[in-house]
Amino acid sequence: MNYVVYDTPGLNDSEGRDAEHIKEMYRELSKVSNCSAFVLVTNENPRITNSDKATISYFRDMFGNKIVENLAIIVK
Repeated sequence: MNYVVYDTPGLNDSEGRDAEHIKEMYRELSKVSNCSAFVLVTNENPRITNSDKATISYFRDMFGNKIVENLAIIVK
C-alpha cells in the first residue's frame, strides 16, 4: 500500500499569505481522491482555536465529513 503525505502551510500566516497558500493547497489536494488520515499540528494550547476550526472546516469542505472521523490533533 502506498501513502502520500502533504505538508501544507498553516493558515493565519503572519505575513498575510493565506489566500496564496489556500489556492496552492486546493490545487494539489483536489487531485486526492481519498484521505485516510488528517493530522492538524498546532502551536497553540490544547484548546481548539478559531483558526483550527477554520482549517478543519476548509478541509472538511474539500474532502467531506469523513475527514473528521480520521482527524488527529497534535499540540506541540
